[in-house]
Amino acid sequence: MRQFLGASYGQGPALHAGLRSAVQARRAWQHIQRSRTTDHDEIRRFLVLGWTSEVQLQVPSTLGESAPSGFFNAWSPVHAYYAVYGVLQAWFAANGMEG
Repeated sequence: MRQFLGASYGQGPALHAGLRSAVQARRAWQHIQRSRTTDHDEIRRFLVLGWTSEVQLQVPSTLGESAPSGFFNAWSPVHAYYAVYGVLQAWFAANGMEG
């Protein structure tokens, strides 16, 4: 791998510059379009969705052994999904992309 990278993109410190130049020269890299404006309310809404879902995942450990774990375990996949979904949507919105 080292020989291939060195022969293709450069040796030592030049390797990083060579890789960067090769990636930036790719057509897909050049066509990434992002909006210059961001909707902070939309970002906030998605972050709140993700954070509240994350908090709901932590409720059983906060309540301790007396928590009705069967109920919480049944909804854990849903809360985990929305925790990830909310954060990803916030990231898309912050970068001017549609998710």
